[in-house]
Amino acid sequence: MSETKGGGTDDHLTNFAVWAEIVAAVAVVVSLVFVGVQVRQSTAETVLNRRIAEATAYQSLQEQLAVITTIQIENPDLRRVMSRVGNGETLEAPADEDDRRLYLAFERLVIRLADLAYQQHQAGLVDDARLVSMLAPLRLEVFGNALGLSIWESMESSLPPDFWDYVQRTQLTVPAEPMDRP
Repeated sequence: MSETKGGGTDDHLTNFAVWAEIVAAVAVVVSLVFVGVQVRQSTAETVLNRRIAEATAYQSLQEQLAVITTIQIENPDLRRVMSRVGNGETLEAPADEDDRRLYLAFERLVIRLADLAYQQHQAGLVDDARLVSMLAPLRLEVFGNALGLSIWESMESSLPPDFWDYVQRTQLTVPAEPMDRP
């Protein structure tokens, strides 16, 4: 079976093996190019998905802030209570119980929005500038008066420790701008 003279079977098998190796090498190169293209497309899709997630997170925070603002604008009782608190009233008299509850509910809403913004920041969905922007209502509405600060202090055990610590370190040292009250 093994012919050696005149281009026998051994030469034919050697040529076939060489060509098979060349074809296999080309197939490996083509496969690597294909994988590289797929990785590049996957990376681009991941970046796009990340940007969409960031935009969605910030849009959600803005929508919730709009709800808080709408509550302030459309609720005359809340505006009246906020004006009283802004003028230094503590709402401690028994007759002030309903006003105190209204103010407490509103302040808790503002604090929870700030917590959500912080958690989204920690997840990398909200950048530093947007976090600072979303914490402005906390600084202005909650830390801008003694009653708001006492509500903040009372919520320590119900808030995530990392959020509490962050706010204590960074937001309490930022002066609250006075709010224009009706």
